[in-house]
Amino acid sequence: MSSGNAIRATFCTAAPPLVSYMCVWCPDLPPTKLAMEPTVEAAEAELVLFRVSLSGCPSRRSYFVYKATGGEGRSSLRRVEDPDPYMLYRHSTALLPRPRDVGVGEDGGPSAHTKTMTTATSTSPHSITLPCRMRASTSGSTTPWTSSTVPLVTRCIHITAKVIALGEEGLVGFVDPWRGILVCDLLRCKWEHYLPLPQHLIRLDKLRDEPLLSRDIASVNGRLTLVDLNRSAAGTDSSSDCLSWDVSTWSISSPWEEQDGWRKDYMINTRGIIIDDETANADLLPKVENNGATTPQPSIGSHFLAHPTLSLSDNRVVYLMGKADSWDKSKKALVLST
Repeated sequence: MSSGNAIRATFCTAAPPLVSYMCVWCPDLPPTKLAMEPTVEAAEAELVLFRVSLSGCPSRRSYFVYKATGGEGRSSLRRVEDPDPYMLYRHSTALLPRPRDVGVGEDGGPSAHTKTMTTATSTSPHSITLPCRMRASTSGSTTPWTSSTVPLVTRCIHITAKVIALGEEGLVGFVDPWRGILVCDLLRCKWEHYLPLPQHLIRLDKLRDEPLLSRDIASVNGRLTLVDLNRSAAGTDSSSDCLSWDVSTWSISSPWEEQDGWRKDYMINTRGIIIDDETANADLLPKVENNGATTPQPSIGSHFLAHPTLSLSDNRVVYLMGKADSWDKSKKALVLST
């Protein structure tokens, strides 16, 4: 770490909807010395960027790149040298592995480009400027950080909530889930193409809300895909029994809008979803009457749902986090498949 203390990290992975997690500890320090839980800042392919802070200096963050090997050889851990003040904002970092190095530096450590874009927000549709920062490599070299300013030609409000690689070397999307995606080819320095979301999904009034509670955007099987989760009411009765959730997905074949437009792939209303009696976890869900049946059947319609997450391997699958009510401390991972 930047403090000179040793650090160890272990990743425990599981296939969705099970939850993967990581454990980080300092062998020569008590657990109470960690100021907060370590946080994952970015992940791409076999690389994970995470940060750690010690209780004595919580504002002084240490960043590390972990490289997994999939059971072939030893995993490696490398500290990113002096990233501050470039990584001031969360959800604004992209890891870009270098294919020619297959993610490995000369000394066996992970090799990757680390790009950061911080967002200056405007409350009206005027031009804004996004500073772009780059660390050339984490392979142990002493290449310094460099920075350049990207002028945002498109006049819009843009607040980055996540960054995604778009399948081509250096092509990155800085995602504002309420409004659109700023596409940059960072390695070739080809700046800025703005891809707006489908018109009826654009929310100019959303400035301080957490968008990832309701939406997710990812590149799935070569298509840029958006999932939207929102509460809906059936009929005129405003009781909670008439509330349900709509889950819809949209996709586009390329971040370059002129090739085609957004298409609506599907919409599901949770009121029509009944959990199979043979499902092992059905008893965890609240029971509702089903067409006058004598035995109530479990449904997810009355659940509090959030964090829709697209499967990166199947665009027909969406993962959701659910609770029985707002006071429920236990959370459940649910899977919707069309």
